[in-house]
Amino acid sequence: MMADLSGNIIYAFWMAFGNILGYSSGASGSWQKWFPFLLTNSCCESCANLKGAFLIAVVFLAICMTVTLIVAKEVPLSDLDEEISNQGTGLLAIFKAVKTLPKGMPSLLLVTSLTWLAWFPFILYDTDWMGREIYHGEPSGTKEEIDAFNKGVQQGAFGLLLNSPLDFLWLLVSFSESTCSFETAGLCTGVLNISIVVPQVIISLGAGPWDALFGKGNIPAFALAGVLALIGGFVGLAILPKMSGKTFRRGSFGSMH
Repeated sequence: MMADLSGNIIYAFWMAFGNILGYSSGASGSWQKWFPFLLTNSCCESCANLKGAFLIAVVFLAICMTVTLIVAKEVPLSDLDEEISNQGTGLLAIFKAVKTLPKGMPSLLLVTSLTWLAWFPFILYDTDWMGREIYHGEPSGTKEEIDAFNKGVQQGAFGLLLNSPLDFLWLLVSFSESTCSFETAGLCTGVLNISIVVPQVIISLGAGPWDALFGKGNIPAFALAGVLALIGGFVGLAILPKMSGKTFRRGSFGSMH
């Protein structure tokens, strides 16, 4: 599906739609009212609200997985081209594919990594930053501070919700597999996803110590993210291959990278 235009558009659409639903669940702040049984002596309103959002997420995940297992029917490919069938698979094949990537893909991988290094700190720390820095709350403080922190977290999640519809625009402005042949589209997608996951791991492990080094809350991570975003923008303008309107119209589009 990732290698054809219509399937890629459907994939990106539902990814954006799922982001909207997920962030709206965090922006609600009323799950403990709808599911009062979650409130216990050891679980306050904030805890119950978080448990409620996770409970809904688990239910939706189970439903989606069940529907996929029932509806999706894989057709065995019995007549594969011998050359294609002999190609390696797995993680090692993905790393080997880096040496034979089509023209333009290395540039795309570099820009993708830089932009995700810039973008992921905001996804990771937006709600905490809103609760602490904007609403001046504290999750372990007084009742007023806890309420302020919870309100900030809800508003941060709402902000991420408002951002999610912008993901639809990636259907119009981004590309990845267009430079790959049908046979190598899967490997290109795998390598591209690695260029997203590795920056996420770097930020997850390094943003906390980086913030602690300066003792300024989440501001140091956001400042570094801003610098990386600027660098990524200039690098993208400088090295990404230029596409003509004719090539753009017939190419396949990447999804939310």
